Amino acid sequence: MTEERPWGRYQVLGDGIGWKVKRLLIDPSQRFSLQYHRNRSEFWVVINGRGIAIVGQSEKPLSPGEIIHVPQGVLHRASNMDRDVPLEIIEVQLGEMLSEEDVIRIEDDYGRMDSPSG
Repeated sequence: MTEERPWGRYQVLGDGIGWKVKRLLIDPSQRFSLQYHRNRSEFWVVINGRGIAIVGQSEKPLSPGEIIHVPQGVLHRASNMDRDVPLEIIEVQLGEMLSEEDVIRIEDDYGRMDSPSG
């Protein structure tokens, strides 16, 4: 299943009870909303491109091989800083609720403050 988003798209690679794996493609010069989740934590493995992650109060560079832990309830965002290459991340979600309804947006470049979906 592939879902288009204003920042790019994601594809669900697999899921089960308490886990889900997605492939995120963040388009050049785009970023997803500053958000948090009440019911899940995430691990990101960067497989292509370069960018910046905000996790809590920290800003971390993203490049192939980087692994980022996003604890449950912590504000986070990934931004693609490249103008030509998509930022590609494998996201592993762990928790009780792994749906898009668990996306709580704080800031969004695309005017989606009232609807879930990253």
